[in-house]
Amino acid sequence: MQDERETTGCARSLVRHLACEVLSALNGEASLWKVWWLAGTPAIAIAYWLGITAESFRFDEAHLAGAILDTVKFLVCLMWLTVAWRCSGNVSRPAWTGIARAAIVIGVLFAGLTY
Repeated sequence: MQDERETTGCARSLVRHLACEVLSALNGEASLWKVWWLAGTPAIAIAYWLGITAESFRFDEAHLAGAILDTVKFLVCLMWLTVAWRCSGNVSRPAWTGIARAAIVIGVLFAGLTY
């Protein structure tokens, strides 16, 4: 019984930890590398899947569903890039702030063009 409580406690603390990390990122307080890699990789994977699914809907003549999925894809990318912009100053070398912001601007342009 004690092992079960310890496991549940660990799961709760993991959920709390993840929630704190997400709030930290949304407030612009997280390290850039965490936002860029740990949030960016799933965000881009989700956006990719949404894009493929949108094209599949359009292929089946369901253009409205494809447009809705494209809008969700754009919002996913925009949210991640906004959080990355907010956290871009949280780096050990100031040059990375400029590099990250340039990459973010290019990402926004690319996301807008592929929408």
